[in-house]
Amino acid sequence: MKLIKSFLISIILIGILASVVSANDDSDFLSTVTESSKVFGSDLKSFGSSAENFDFPGLKSASVKLSSDSLKYYMKLEPMVVSSKYQSLKTKYLDVLDYLFQAGESGTKAVNDFYDGNYDSTTEQLELATLKLNQVIKLINECNKIVEKLL
Repeated sequence: MKLIKSFLISIILIGILASVVSANDDSDFLSTVTESSKVFGSDLKSFGSSAENFDFPGLKSASVKLSSDSLKYYMKLEPMVVSSKYQSLKTKYLDVLDYLFQAGESGTKAVNDFYDGNYDSTTEQLELATLKLNQVIKLINECNKIVEKLL
C-alpha cells in the first residue's frame, strides 16, 4: 500500500511538472513517467494481492506483467535525451524500473520454484522481491523529492 501511495504522489507531482515543461524530450519523458507510474500502480496492486493471498497463478501473471512493463518503459525512457534539469530524475526513475524488473523476475522464480517443490527457494525469492520493492519505495520517494525541488 505504501508503494502504491508513493506512485500516486509521483503521478500528481510529475503531472504538475509536465504542465510547465517546454522542451520536447523533457515533455515526452515526463509524460512517459506519468503513464508508467499509473501502469505500475495497477501492476503492484495485483502483485501484492496475489502474494498476500498465496495465489501462485495470479502471482506468476502479475510478476510477468511487472517485469515486461518495467522493461518496456525502461527501453522507452533510456534513450531519451533530457535536459540537465531532469537528468537526476531520469537516472533515479531508470533505477526504479530496474528494481521493478528484478522484483517481477523474483516473483516469477518464486512461483516456478513452488511448483517444482523447492519451497525454501520460493521463500527466498519472495523475500528478495520484497527487498527489491522496498528499494523501489525508497527510490520513488527520492524521485518525488527531486520533482518537488523542480516545481
